[in-house]
Amino acid sequence: MYHNCYENRTNHACRFIAIYADFTQLRTVDQEVMFIVMNLIELITHLVVLFVVFLSLGTVRNCARFHPNIVRIFLFFIGHSYVYAASRFVIFFFQNGIVEIEELGKISYTFLMIFSVLRVYHLYSCVFVFTAFCAERCLATIYLDDYENRRNPTASIVILASVVLMSVGLSLDTTYVRRFTWCPEPSDFLRVHTFQWYFEASLLLHKHNLNQINVLSRHIHRYRLSTRFQIVENCRAFELLRNVAIVSTLGIFLTAIGLVYSLYILSEKSWASIAGAVFDTSNAVVFAAVIIMCCFSQPTWRDQFKAKLRMENRCVI
Repeated sequence: MYHNCYENRTNHACRFIAIYADFTQLRTVDQEVMFIVMNLIELITHLVVLFVVFLSLGTVRNCARFHPNIVRIFLFFIGHSYVYAASRFVIFFFQNGIVEIEELGKISYTFLMIFSVLRVYHLYSCVFVFTAFCAERCLATIYLDDYENRRNPTASIVILASVVLMSVGLSLDTTYVRRFTWCPEPSDFLRVHTFQWYFEASLLLHKHNLNQINVLSRHIHRYRLSTRFQIVENCRAFELLRNVAIVSTLGIFLTAIGLVYSLYILSEKSWASIAGAVFDTSNAVVFAAVIIMCCFSQPTWRDQFKAKLRMENRCVI
């Protein structure tokens, strides 16, 4: 929602707040029930994600199956579940009318703006982190012969720092309703073209690695052991990223339709709030599906998760 704009988004005081639904705008009991159901589904989804991430972080961190650089990017991605949940938890009180949105200078307003920026930051970071995966695998493909022995974390640190800087910059640009001069809507432009680039680059790299696998199967003695291992790792990683990309792209496409429908098409504010609640819930469900897909993608990760789950169940009993 836009705040303090007074129908003029070029106003210096105009701010975008990451609230897509407003309980106070609802008019009927049916709408309130739908709104509450959406909130409950989203809440349960966040709790499930946090539980899965809590039990999986140690397993992913100690994983020797993948190169440390891609493991760091995995940790960055799933660790941001806490940023997402924290921002949605705070915004929940404002969108449900529990805490009133006050004017500039008030403590509650500052608190809301901080977590609103975090919410938008998370949306952007989820997009750019896929390019981070792709960039890291590009390096693994380029330095195929000795990448396994390159344990310096500089590459992953630079890639993730770029993701953070771009996400923070765009989240501030969105919040303060400023626009780059070269593009009227940079947020949508960058999100679409980032996914387009990621999808095309990942397909090319995956095809290249599959060709390497075919050559490897015919001339296995041509490659060193470390090179053979790297080729197999590349294919394994891109197989996971391909599945994640399909789910993410489909989910983002559907949630984007819901967001545009709620913000720009629906004139009735009560139904626009319902559509906004559906957007928040579907966004959480898609994110949960991707996180669970990542955390359960490897058989050893699933086995260790089950082992930790059994151990916790024994402690409860």
